[in-house]
Amino acid sequence: MTEPQGVAAARANAQQAKSRMLGTVDAIKARLNPGSVAEDMAGRVKERASAAVEQGVAVVQREPRAVAAGAAGLFALFITPKLIRSLRRRCKQKRARAKVPATVASPEPPAPPPAGS
Repeated sequence: MTEPQGVAAARANAQQAKSRMLGTVDAIKARLNPGSVAEDMAGRVKERASAAVEQGVAVVQREPRAVAAGAAGLFALFITPKLIRSLRRRCKQKRARAKVPATVASPEPPAPPPAGS
């Protein structure tokens, strides 16, 4: 008993659809493989980093003074609190030393032994 032509065509279409779907599933598996995901992300990061560097170089070439002023501002923003803490600590230490009597703060060195004994 032979199949009607419409049924055969439907089976052929179903087989083609199944093949396309399996190909899609294989492609998705390959893209979700941890190694390929990491490789893809590394490539994206490299592209973005190189674009950012190129953009930064262009800005420095266009406005070197503004970039220098911004860098100095950032430097001051991060370094100034440390300097202030250091200065406060030194002032506290100086005040603490000033409050201690001189005789207690620095004892006299021992007398040298007499010569000729």
